Amino acid sequence: MNVRIMGYYTVIAGIVLACLVFPVYGESDEYNLSDLVFLTEEFPPFQFAKDGVVTGLTTDILHAIGEEAGFLITDADISLVPLQEGLSTVRETPGTVIFSVAKTPEREDLYRWVGPFTSYDIVLYAKRSNPVTIKEAEDLRSYTIGAVTGDVSGEMLLDLGMDPGSLRTDPDPRSLFTMLDEGTIDLLATGDAAGNYFAGEIGQRPGLYRIVYQIDSIPLYFAFHKDTPDAVTDSFTDALDRISQAPPAGEMSRIDEIISTWVPSRGLSALTYYTEEYPPYNFKENGDVSGISADILREVFSFTGADSGAAKIIHGPWDTGYNTVLDTPGTVLFSTARSEERNDLFLWAGPVITDKSVIFGLNRSGSTGNGFCDEKKLRIGTVAAVTDDISGDDLRAAGYRDILYAQDIPSLVTALEDGTIDGFAYAYLPGMSLIEQYAKDPDAIVPLCTLDTHEYYYACNRDVPAPIVTAFQETLDLIKTEKDQDGVSMYERILYRYIEPGYATSVITPLQVQELVSYTADTLSRDAEKTLSDINAGRPPFLDAEQPDLYVFVYDTNATMVAHAANPSMVGANYQGKTDVTGKPFRDEIMQGALANGTGWVDYLYSSPAETGLFWKTTAYELVRGSDGREFVVCSGMYKTHEDTGI
Repeated sequence: MNVRIMGYYTVIAGIVLACLVFPVYGESDEYNLSDLVFLTEEFPPFQFAKDGVVTGLTTDILHAIGEEAGFLITDADISLVPLQEGLSTVRETPGTVIFSVAKTPEREDLYRWVGPFTSYDIVLYAKRSNPVTIKEAEDLRSYTIGAVTGDVSGEMLLDLGMDPGSLRTDPDPRSLFTMLDEGTIDLLATGDAAGNYFAGEIGQRPGLYRIVYQIDSIPLYFAFHKDTPDAVTDSFTDALDRISQAPPAGEMSRIDEIISTWVPSRGLSALTYYTEEYPPYNFKENGDVSGISADILREVFSFTGADSGAAKIIHGPWDTGYNTVLDTPGTVLFSTARSEERNDLFLWAGPVITDKSVIFGLNRSGSTGNGFCDEKKLRIGTVAAVTDDISGDDLRAAGYRDILYAQDIPSLVTALEDGTIDGFAYAYLPGMSLIEQYAKDPDAIVPLCTLDTHEYYYACNRDVPAPIVTAFQETLDLIKTEKDQDGVSMYERILYRYIEPGYATSVITPLQVQELVSYTADTLSRDAEKTLSDINAGRPPFLDAEQPDLYVFVYDTNATMVAHAANPSMVGANYQGKTDVTGKPFRDEIMQGALANGTGWVDYLYSSPAETGLFWKTTAYELVRGSDGREFVVCSGMYKTHEDTGI
């Protein structure tokens, strides 16, 4: 068969395939909602591919519209295509719809529109290591910026006065993130919620990028072929209106339920949070719930843009909150010790803090030490007869059988003081705080021995949508790692507000630290570019897989972070004059010591990637000249431990 004949048959086959995928309608043909074919681009969380199926916020809304209108939309009815291709297809092909689309003046007369049904923010992403500052639109003219081909973000950048020659477009947002990573472009314009998704798609950690500017907030629509019959768009509009109406009882509308599932700010503020009197983690003060976990929760609201005034925080008895969250969708319990028995009962976000479950008793000669815990015949109390505090589980696991159950700590303190019990089990920090509040002589009651150690979390009802729990977790992680203008994380500030710094349980030796510093210095001297890249990627040995608190970080001699194996979000920031949570300028001390002596050690307070809390840390440093001629200060540290006291 010659080339011309092959080309002819190829064209015919293409026409037949197009007719099969997109039904051809004449001007007089009738069709309805069930005949529509839906197109969309990859734009998480609104729509994206997962396991070969298009899913996301807008696809959930689309399925709900179909259910409301009485027709079934199948996976085969929705196709993922590049934006420009989808817009072109819907312009030319009756019976087709594209979503989620911004209605611009240029597009308005090309389609029939239904919506808006929600909105999103168009933002500019930069690499953390790129010191970009955008204060006003005029600043955009100094940079090369990427945008998805045909996306409204490109049009907006040009409307703001950007030089068309500085705009780079590509139909695949992954390619644009690769360009951003390689430095081909300075900034990338995309949806605020889409950035972390696409960064992960190209194998990069989201912390390597940051939002530097918000361009605009964009309403989103369904765009139908221009000649779609009124009956079709009216039916679609009516169904959208019905799922947008809130029920009479003030509950969320169907569309709000869907949006809350996918958009953290909506979902988090729609939950109801239960807590108890459990200082310093959560407690009532001047009518409000305060404490470590309560303050972190409010920071989660702030970081995600959630409406903290809309969220309900209910303070009450432990067992009431526990059983309510166990059985009621849309609820969260804090602070909750995570254990094997509870693990499958909830969905978890955390950990917030680590604490010991101990037995408190009277401070009598010979009664301290873990030997006390071997006396299984002792009468030991714990809180709650209906739903046990975690200490009740610990007591039974330790072999205690003569257990007195009480409803609250004041009752246990009284029982201990009058000799009814020999001790009571409770978490160490809350126990010490409540003893100080309720005991006649707080100094007479001390922790005698340790039962177990637990991490404390926010426990979500199992029907809380997984994307909300994931967003909760990701925001908690950000609060722990993101440093403010003073070089301190909000997590560190909150902990220091309520508790004394502690000692780590993970043991790292000075020799391990020094060997890692020396190895890194050597590799920098031989290949600086590759070494810095490997550190920021968290590759071993720069980040120890088995001991994540053993890691390396590198400054230039101006105290700018150029690489960090455990927290790449710090890369690119200058830390000159910045301190730990106590106000100690330890980074300046590192710089001064390195420039004066070449090597040394510095002590300070810091959080650890291996365990929750605020710990004493000591860091070794070494000045080295890299293969590129620059001087670097290589650092690695260890979190201090202390000898076991039996507590």
